Amino acid sequence: MNRNGFTLIELLGVIALLAIIIVIAVPSFVESNRVAQANEEEDFNETIEVAAKDYINSCSSFDDCLAKHSDGFESLFASDSSTTITAEELINAGFLKDDLVNPTTGKVISTSDSITVTSKSGKLTVTYGG
Repeated sequence: MNRNGFTLIELLGVIALLAIIIVIAVPSFVESNRVAQANEEEDFNETIEVAAKDYINSCSSFDDCLAKHSDGFESLFASDSSTTITAEELINAGFLKDDLVNPTTGKVISTSDSITVTSKSGKLTVTYGG
């Protein structure tokens, strides 16, 4: 007898084996994708935070700060206060790239996006209002 193909049992065995592999692999890929997205959002927020803090810390004097920002960031040096800067200020000062993409929206940050810097108990926290 001449065999020119696979039997139904052989095909079913291969299909079952592929189904088992898919059942094991797909949840792993989904979890990896979720973790990667969370890391990307965390990295984006950290980039904004570092840029805003560096921008504020780059003031060598009150006059320098006043030239950079209308309130001279003096409000940040008072206790429990905040100030808002724009992404445009960070881009123009060279602390942010103008092609930075927000992973939540998938859009390049706008120069009008606001960044709030809050001083509480001597610690600066940054909130991106994109």
